[in-house]
Amino acid sequence: MVDNGCMKMKKRTRHDILSYDKIILWGAGFACPAAIDCLGAERVCAVFDNDEGKWGSRISGVQILSPGLELGKFKEDNCAFVISTNGYEYEIARELIDKWGIREDALFCNTNK
Repeated sequence: MVDNGCMKMKKRTRHDILSYDKIILWGAGFACPAAIDCLGAERVCAVFDNDEGKWGSRISGVQILSPGLELGKFKEDNCAFVISTNGYEYEIARELIDKWGIREDALFCNTNK
């Protein structure tokens, strides 16, 4: 377990992410295509981003959606939520937990092969 001052986290791997039925990415920046490549475009259901200028477009073939109602559709499914950005991971994790109600055990930081 790692204690970063705001939450305790257990080290998990790409294999843990792939054990979920669906994968959702948060963040459509420059690191997102690498995350999609690592996890497999066929497994990534959606990418969410706070930047409304990106909503409706695609990244590596996966649609970028606005958070809110769309995000709510996935919260009850067996989904892994992967933060697909290389900056502000802890702040984004806190937002996903506090604002959007994502379970900590379903939340992962960026991954690569």
